[in-house]
Formats: sequence, C-alpha cells, structure tokens
Amino acid sequence: MALFDVPKPIKDYSNYYKVYTDGSNVDNKIFSFGFVVLDNNDNVICRAYKGYSNHQFCKHRNIAGECFGVLNALNYCWLNNVNNVLIYHDYIGLKKWAEGSWKTNTPISIFYKNEIEQFRCDNLNFEFLWVKGHSGNRWNEEADKLAKLGLTVQEIQIIETN
Repeated sequence: MALFDVPKPIKDYSNYYKVYTDGSNVDNKIFSFGFVVLDNNDNVICRAYKGYSNHQFCKHRNIAGECFGVLNALNYCWLNNVNNVLIYHDYIGLKKWAEGSWKTNTPISIFYKNEIEQFRCDNLNFEFLWVKGHSGNRWNEEADKLAKLGLTVQEIQIIETN
C-alpha cells in the first residue's frame, strides 16, 4: 500500500435503526406497502401495512407501494424520535430517486423525491441499502408478506412490540 492509500473508514451504523420495506399491487387498482422496523439491537419495534385503492398513483403499480412503504416508515421513525435509519429495499429506484441519480419524470417519482427531501429537512438521517428481493432475507420477506396483507385493508395497521 502506498503512503497515501488510506482505506476509507467503515461507517459506524450501531446507533441506526433498520427498516425493511416492500410494495405490492393488484391489477393497477390497489397498491400497498409493508414495513418492519428493528432497533439498533435488531429487536422488532413494529410492523405496519396499508393498501390504497382508487388512488392517483395506482397506475404505478407496486412502485407506488415501494415508495409509500419508505415514506410511511420514515414518518413512523420521525414520529417516534428515531433519528438514524437504514432503509433496506428491493427496488433500486427508491435510492436512485432519493439521491438524485435517476430523473424524477413520473408523478410517483416526483412525489416521492419531494417527500424524501422534506424528511431530510426534518433532520432525519437515513441511508438506503438494496437487498435482493425474494432471496431469503428474513426481514425483506416479512415486509413482502406485510405488503400483501396491505392489499386487504385501507387503514394503516401498526403492530408495535413492547
């Protein structure tokens, strides 16, 4: 190693909560989300899910559910004074729109990006980590199941663990 080749330090995420999100849809008529929040010791804090029918974003199918999953999870964290969040997701567009490396040229991407910026203004620290969907990741699979449950309800269901 050359004198100036100093390896980058690995960021310390020990004080970050983890959020796993997913989205689902049925026939472009209903979309839904599900998410799981784990504390910095990997204990489940809550699970949540909700569906939306006849919504302006239904035409965006599960992408709308993916976006609403992140936004609702961040809102949950903000309301509960969770300031540092790692967002695990299986749709790469969530990160790309949030960081500005993909154009926001659809109604859902524009809405999502604007909402993400608002959370940044509210001093919520969050980072996105992609996980491969349907690959056996326990919490991603749980978020997927919750998103499917969300297709059956129109009111948010939050199951908190004490």
